[in-house]
Amino acid sequence: MIDVVILNWNKRQALLAALDSLFRQSETDFRVIVVDNASTDGSAAVVAAAHQDRIHLVVHDHNLGGTGGFNSGIELARRRENEAVLLLDNDVVLASDALEILISFLRQRPTAGVVGPKTFYKSDPRRIWCCGGVYRPLLAETTHRGGNSMDVGRYGDPAPVGYMPACALLVRRSVIDQVGLMDGRFFIYNDDVDWCLRIRNAGWEIWLEPRARAWHDISYQTTSISPRIAYYSTRNHGLLLSMHGRRWQRWLAAMLIPVILVKRELIFASASRTAGWSHWLALNRAAWQGVRDWQAGRFGEQPYIDR
Repeated sequence: MIDVVILNWNKRQALLAALDSLFRQSETDFRVIVVDNASTDGSAAVVAAAHQDRIHLVVHDHNLGGTGGFNSGIELARRRENEAVLLLDNDVVLASDALEILISFLRQRPTAGVVGPKTFYKSDPRRIWCCGGVYRPLLAETTHRGGNSMDVGRYGDPAPVGYMPACALLVRRSVIDQVGLMDGRFFIYNDDVDWCLRIRNAGWEIWLEPRARAWHDISYQTTSISPRIAYYSTRNHGLLLSMHGRRWQRWLAAMLIPVILVKRELIFASASRTAGWSHWLALNRAAWQGVRDWQAGRFGEQPYIDR
C-alpha cells in the first residue's frame, strides 16, 4: 500500500488535474491524502464534492507552508500501514504508469530510500524541468539536472542523485520512521534538499527513475522573482549550510551569500521587462533580511515579508 500526499494552496483546477492523473494509474494499491493549506479559492469544497469517497481531506485554517503542509500529511500516513509515501504538488500530473514504475524500483533496489520521476514542464511537454538535483556542498548550491533542456535521451537511465524535489517524490516508509519528518524551520524552499541529505546521511540512496514521467505546471520562460522567494531562498540557503556544512563553509557563506544574491537579483531585474528599480530594491531588502534572520536563528514562517 502507498499513501499519496498531495499539498494544495489555491490551485483548484491544477489539483483536480493532479487527482485525475492519480486515479488513472496502472498501480491501484494506494490511498490519497489531500492537504489544503487554507486555500481561499474553494479548492477544499470542490475536491470534497468531486472525490469524497476516494480521498482523505485535511483542511488547515492557516497556511503551514510546503514543509508543514507535507508534514501533516506524512504524519497521517505514518498512522497507517503502508510501504511508501508519495509526495505530490498540486500542479503535477503523472504518466499513467509512473506510480507503478516508482514503487517497482523501490522494491527492486533495497538500498534506495527515495526515488522520483523525470519531470517536464507541462507548458512544454518535452522540455525537462528536473532529472534529480545536484547538491554542491561548498556553498550549499543546488541545481536541477537537465533543467530547461529538451529531452533528447541524455537522462534515460536510472541514476543516483543528490536530491529529488518534493513535487514528486516516493519515499520508503522505513526511511521516514528512521529519519523523521521534514524540518519545519524551512517553511518553504530547500526543505526537500535537507530531507534528502539527511536520508543520504542515514545510509540510503536517492534515485532518479526516468521511465516514470511527470509534468509540472510552471513556465520555463518565467524570469520574475518575488521578495518572498528572495527572502526564503536566501535564509534557507544559510540554514542548509548551518545543518550540513563545516565551520569554514559557514564562515565563507556568511561573507559571500549577500554578494551572490545581489548579483542574482541584478540578473533577474535586468531579464524582466516589468521589473524596475523599486522591484530590485524590494528583492534585495528581502534577501538581506533573509541573511539577517539566518544569522539570528529566525526560521519558520515570517509574515512580514512582502509577497
